[in-house]
Amino acid sequence: MARVVLVAGVALCALGVLGIVLHLLRRGRWRTLRSSAELYRRARQALDSSVDATAAGSAVEIGREALEAWTAAGTPPTSARLRLRVAGLAMAYADGLRRAGRPEDALPHLIAAQAVVTERADADPARHRPLLAEVLTATAATEADLGHLDEALRLDGKIIPLLRELAVDRRDAYARPLGLALAAEARHFHENGRAAEALAAAHEATVLLRAADPVALAAAGTAYATILLAAGRDEEALTAVNEAVTYGARAYDGQSFEHCVTLTVLGRCLLALGRAPLAEAPLRDGLALARTAAERQPRQGRRWLAEILTATAEMLTALDRPADAVTAAHEATHLATPDDGGQARALWALGAALLAGGLPAEARTPATEAVALYKQLADARPGRFHREQAQAQELLARL
Repeated sequence: MARVVLVAGVALCALGVLGIVLHLLRRGRWRTLRSSAELYRRARQALDSSVDATAAGSAVEIGREALEAWTAAGTPPTSARLRLRVAGLAMAYADGLRRAGRPEDALPHLIAAQAVVTERADADPARHRPLLAEVLTATAATEADLGHLDEALRLDGKIIPLLRELAVDRRDAYARPLGLALAAEARHFHENGRAAEALAAAHEATVLLRAADPVALAAAGTAYATILLAAGRDEEALTAVNEAVTYGARAYDGQSFEHCVTLTVLGRCLLALGRAPLAEAPLRDGLALARTAAERQPRQGRRWLAEILTATAEMLTALDRPADAVTAAHEATHLATPDDGGQARALWALGAALLAGGLPAEARTPATEAVALYKQLADARPGRFHREQAQAQELLARL
């Protein structure tokens, strides 16, 4: 009997010790999860206060520590609310990274947040599906920033049906998010060379946003105009971008990177319609904004500075100012990147300017390079660069 009591006592003691150990482990995981939240707050503060690449790098390192702590904590029992809080902090931090031009650093945090929010949306759809739509939208935008267009479109295929469902009961609340999601999908379709689907999504986005939030047409209308322009529907593109300029000046106070993009597209529409004198003022204003943007946001700003310099070179060539056009086009070629068509377009503009300046032999090299680049781009994304490729081939044929 005594032996039985002893064995039972030992077993109970062992269970007690095990319980204490589990409790301590649970508390440790909770503390790790809380430390992740604190690290994300610090990372966001460091990112917001960063003034150079070194300071931004420090914010990225703190964010990496936050993600490591979050992963190490796992899923402590009854921690759903805290994990959602961490996910929200991670999303806000990732948004800051994207705005700083660091999408590759933002993506791991969004993927981690997506996993947590998806789990909670499965458990409580009514409460958490709006947040799921938000994190999926941020992830799709980041994938697109990185050139992962197929993945961005796959996520769009989840986001838009989800927002349509949410809009059934609360149309006023979800018309704007749905419109913005459709505008993003249109851009992703366009970059992937799927013109018909891009035009359909962009049109629906414009209709929705015109009623739900006209200010949002500043971005959506610009994207729609770009897609129409690529499709050769120049008058419709001009109408769309004029609407975007009207709302863009209001939304952006006329002094931002986004407004520079809108003015660039306006200039391109006017040039496509043969109205070069009318393109001079918006391109001049946009160029001033682009130079400022390139200093504040080097990755995005340099790209659009290259775009507007290219459009400016085209405009100057049309106005019979080839020397100035060559200067603008040369600067554009140094800033542009080849993967989005910017380099090819800048080379085409340089070739056209040199030809207009009576230098056909010098024009042949950039024109040949532009044709070769457009061929590579069109092979990779059939349907995307047909109009630009035809322009480059026509220029080369004249040399």
